[in-house]
Amino acid sequence: MLKISWKKQLLYTVMEVIGLILELVGGFAAVISGRIGLFLLFVAGALLWGAGIFLDDRMYRCPHCGHYLKERNHRGFPSNHVFEHCPGCGWLVQIEQE
Repeated sequence: MLKISWKKQLLYTVMEVIGLILELVGGFAAVISGRIGLFLLFVAGALLWGAGIFLDDRMYRCPHCGHYLKERNHRGFPSNHVFEHCPGCGWLVQIEQE
């Protein structure tokens, strides 16, 4: 049984959303005003968004073999769909929220 903390899941989702908002606002503001300081807001948002995605993806790992349990889309990014069986060892995935 794979135990996923709902607090961590909420934290990583909030990181993704805030990072995406900062990235969009910083990008538009940097282009409109032409200031380099606003471009750093864009970069900070991109880093926060990427960290949220990375940490959320790391929560879904097989406890037996360590294989990632989230499917990847055609570009290699993790999707929200979780495998029913581990692709590495065939373990039946049962997720429990803590």
